[in-house]
Amino acid sequence: MSNPYGNNRSHIGNMFIWLGIYMGIGLAISFVLPFPISLLTMFVSIIGIDYLRARYIMKKMGITNIRQMFGFFSAPQTRDEALKYYCMSCGTEHRETSCPKCGSKMTRVA
Repeated sequence: MSNPYGNNRSHIGNMFIWLGIYMGIGLAISFVLPFPISLLTMFVSIIGIDYLRARYIMKKMGITNIRQMFGFFSAPQTRDEALKYYCMSCGTEHRETSCPKCGSKMTRVA
């Protein structure tokens, strides 16, 4: 996946820009509205902006929905197969931990 912010320096700069935006919005709301209403308005606006930013970043990364995002973290779907062991001495394929042909316990799993 590509980094939607670019390199590390631009990421830090972008973080400071957003910090300034949040502080500006918070100060503007606190000067315009009285205390209890301003606090609730700040929480709602910050959550709304974060939601929109997350949607924008996910869209830029090619993730269209939340299920697809969590699909990256889950284990890949595999068929239900039993493990196959190969003897390191004689090369016999078997399904036991020790080789049935030569009795060696040195096996590799595939």
